Amino acid sequence: MERKTSLLTTMALALCFILGAAFTVEAKGPYEDIVEHWSELNVARGIELGWIRGYEDGTVQPDGTMARSEFVSLMMRSLDHLAVAPVAASQYGDIDQVLWASEDLRTAEALGILPHVFPGEILAADQPLTREEAAAILDYTLTLHSAFTETGDGPEAVALAQERMSEKVE
Repeated sequence: MERKTSLLTTMALALCFILGAAFTVEAKGPYEDIVEHWSELNVARGIELGWIRGYEDGTVQPDGTMARSEFVSLMMRSLDHLAVAPVAASQYGDIDQVLWASEDLRTAEALGILPHVFPGEILAADQPLTREEAAAILDYTLTLHSAFTETGDGPEAVALAQERMSEKVE
């Protein structure tokens, strides 16, 4: 039941971000810039769950633009119960340009999320996230969550998620 609630919260938060709110690196809070913002309750819940960390200046910037790396990090934090090692050698030549998110990006690559959404050798992790990219990442993340629920942590769940995602594309 708790995983189902966590999944629903993930979906609600992701949709809020897709529709306009932005977010995160590492900060010390009180996040005064979310007070009386339309997304305040959802962002506060994300902070409580540890998925949203805010910027170093103590803001969340809910009306800002979200970068690819920020959204991927949010999704990786929402899947924190999955034990998957980050890839050692990335297919993306620029993955280490966003050092604060490098481990999350490498984990998303190991899970198949990044190659599914961002084919090629350049990730451009600091570029603004498009709604199409956010929807694809969210779709893959939810598919992955479902696969892990069915099979448990491990390569078989990643393979099942990749198979399901390829069926969606066909």
